[in-house]
Amino acid sequence: MAVIIFIGAPPPPYLLMDPFRPPKKPPTKVYRSQSRAHRRDASGTSKQPPGDEEALQNHVDPLLPSPQVDVAETPRTPPPDDATKPASWITGRTPYSRGTNSLQVVEPSKKVGPVDEYLQEDLRHRLFLDFDTFLQTILLLPPNWGTEYKSTIDKVLADEEFDQLLNAYLEKANILSVNHDREKRLYRPHAKMHNRAIDVLQTHPMTTVSEGNVVHIIRSDPLAVRGSTEQLKPDIVGMLTQIFASATDSASLLALEEYGEAQDADKKDKERQESKPLAQDHVPAWPQLTDAVEMKAVDNALDEGTNAIRLLTDGKDPLKPVPRKKRIVNPRAVPENLTSEVEEDADGTPSALSAASSMTKKRKSDSNGDESSSKVSRRTYNSQATTSVRRTLGPINESGHARSLPNDEEARIQCAKYAMQILSSAGLRSHALVTLIDRDRLQLKYYDRSSIVVSQAIDIADEEERRLFVAMLIGCHRLTLPQRGILHDILEDPYIKSYGEMKEKNPVNLFNGLKMTLQGADGTNIILTLGDIIHRQRGLVGRDTCVVLARSSAWLDRELAVKISWPGVYRDSEKLMDAAKAKADEMAGEGKTHWVLDHLPEILHSQDFRFNDEDSPQKRLMELLIEAQYADGKTFIYEERLLRITVSERLFPITDLTNVKDIAQVFLDMLQCHRWLFDQAKILHRDISMANVMYRKRPKDDKVCGVLNDFDLSSLLPLMEAASLHRTGTPPYMAHDLLGHSDLGHLYRHDVEALYYVLLILCCRYEIVEIKKVPILRPLQLNPSEMPFAEWFDRSLTWRGLSADKAQFVCASETLEPIPISPPFSPLLPCLRRIRRAFAKGISTRIQSQPDDEEPIPDEPFDDETLGGHITYLKFVRFMSVISIDGQEIDLPYEKW
Repeated sequence: MAVIIFIGAPPPPYLLMDPFRPPKKPPTKVYRSQSRAHRRDASGTSKQPPGDEEALQNHVDPLLPSPQVDVAETPRTPPPDDATKPASWITGRTPYSRGTNSLQVVEPSKKVGPVDEYLQEDLRHRLFLDFDTFLQTILLLPPNWGTEYKSTIDKVLADEEFDQLLNAYLEKANILSVNHDREKRLYRPHAKMHNRAIDVLQTHPMTTVSEGNVVHIIRSDPLAVRGSTEQLKPDIVGMLTQIFASATDSASLLALEEYGEAQDADKKDKERQESKPLAQDHVPAWPQLTDAVEMKAVDNALDEGTNAIRLLTDGKDPLKPVPRKKRIVNPRAVPENLTSEVEEDADGTPSALSAASSMTKKRKSDSNGDESSSKVSRRTYNSQATTSVRRTLGPINESGHARSLPNDEEARIQCAKYAMQILSSAGLRSHALVTLIDRDRLQLKYYDRSSIVVSQAIDIADEEERRLFVAMLIGCHRLTLPQRGILHDILEDPYIKSYGEMKEKNPVNLFNGLKMTLQGADGTNIILTLGDIIHRQRGLVGRDTCVVLARSSAWLDRELAVKISWPGVYRDSEKLMDAAKAKADEMAGEGKTHWVLDHLPEILHSQDFRFNDEDSPQKRLMELLIEAQYADGKTFIYEERLLRITVSERLFPITDLTNVKDIAQVFLDMLQCHRWLFDQAKILHRDISMANVMYRKRPKDDKVCGVLNDFDLSSLLPLMEAASLHRTGTPPYMAHDLLGHSDLGHLYRHDVEALYYVLLILCCRYEIVEIKKVPILRPLQLNPSEMPFAEWFDRSLTWRGLSADKAQFVCASETLEPIPISPPFSPLLPCLRRIRRAFAKGISTRIQSQPDDEEPIPDEPFDDETLGGHITYLKFVRFMSVISIDGQEIDLPYEKW
């Protein structure tokens, strides 16, 4: 058994399982809030315009509306027993994720380059399994599948049509080409071969599924799948066959097939008709896909597991170098003096002359494991003809540009992009499957927001491994919709079953009109009719939060926001809010309402869904990892996640306000609410950011009330545990200490510093202007690099670099580095200056308190909690309470509690 040492991170939930202890009673899934003494109507000044996908994505800014629902009043999922929590669960030492979980706040544009960088970080932690283990764990095949499905596999392999299609595909896969689109000739042959096998399986009693669950794959390239800003073009996509059942929808299928056939036409053959643009109505969208396939033809695009975390199976390492293959050059694509049989270089180009080998017979020569596909051939040739072909087949990517990444890394990122879109843009999905094929070899990839699992590659040209390929088809074919990750029982998904439902559908309105079914505390159904998406945080690993407007007969008089998120199972923000509201009720007394409730979100309903059924890949994966051993002394940490759907009143982002006095009042409300939680409820928020500073208008007097939102990363005091694998905070707003020191505990002053940065960024990067006589708050109309504090949002800057930059700003004098205040916010400049000076004095005092080597250690340690008394709540209240706008001071109603 591998020995796991946790430094500042919680162990994966599977390590907390005690095999000798009876399982606990499953947690209740349902929560219904205890209504407040009075209900409020959430009113605001603006609503999210429908917009298009580009507008929605560009709106994901540090100032984007926060997830609306983050807390509730009765916990639904009990936290683990204290006895199961290791002493190493120290909150301040939780490692911060630099993957897609942090993408939203640092790169609002989500351009291709930055996204790749985030994905690469997530992919560093992928788990690599042998193919058979993947079949049993993810595709849910039984351990004895080789025996149980022997007759079925034999029937597929004996099918004459399948055999013809397989050999036709393998023949094409073995031919080289000078065209950088050389893999395109493989799309349709592979799809035909795959679909024929599925049709044969459907005729066998052991593998027959309902007609509504049959999936076929079709060519999608060069069409960009609708529903995302990035023009992603999976080569092949899977869809339920019933999606084309109607006459209208079958016309779309015919159009797709004809389009693909025209794309396959040889451009040199003038007798073939060139393809015509396909009508947008016929182009597939992410909600219609069951899975995606990426096809390569370079012989080194597959993941060999070299840098992955590899799980040992019966003590064996799944690392399996892929032997080099000899390929046949298309005789029309090379000079006459070059033989037709060559090897390929590492970029997929011909590299050396050699003898050909048969594709359809088992390759005895491939058993030699000394030759790794990750290395280029050591043979060198001075053949002018070979050099000519290399020059012709220069390294270019699918866009025709020079490659900057190895083929396998590029393919990993491409597959991850497809998975991220399936998880985030395809409705309600618990996980995603993507297949990567490189000529006659393939591997499977699984993504579930907690893990990225990659299978060994298999060679379908090898007779023995071909049985694994058919077993893979059996596993995929037998999956139900939930096992494919499609949660149709929670959210009706018409797009997956009817192609026409998605025609002309705006991705922003993806959920508009759909019905979501939850259960109330009494077991009755709560039906929600969903509206527009107002917040979406795409990610491959993490909470992947989406917030949708909604209405329901259960709350006829309320504007609702439904938050769909995937937190770790031990993230139970509801328990914290229960404690806060109970304390508020106790302090207010019977029949009265405490002031702090005006500044906390109101939860109406919350429900958790755990994926712990025996026939779910998440459950099987956790069971597999309980006693797992890994190669090279590495350890894989799996953070179990659940689906949490929470219904709350709708709140509004501070960027909807256009009155500076209201904005200042919201920040003062935040400061007071945050301190009340710290003093009375013993809660530290730990994730202050622009997205979490919200407001509501109080119904009785229409007063703007700041609301502190999103308690997903909050903790009870004293800080003794970490319940996530991600370090807490949002980089542009994080305290400089936390950015610079990963082992530092989170203090009260760190939240105060974050609140200061929120105010600073709002006052310096935004302006209030009138458009058609209507005031709006908008970002400064400057290039990103010219915006104030642009470096704080620069992904290329390291955490320590960002820490140093913030410290330099805080400690700089107003003369050397003045605060670049936007003119409408000039009344707040004195407050911003005073707070800045307080931090500068505190940092200076801390430095001066550190004794030299010869000096004795002081009797009383430095008060780091307040930076020597310079950063305190009362000082900050005084700084903000003197703000005067148009001769009026902002209200300070809660001086005592």
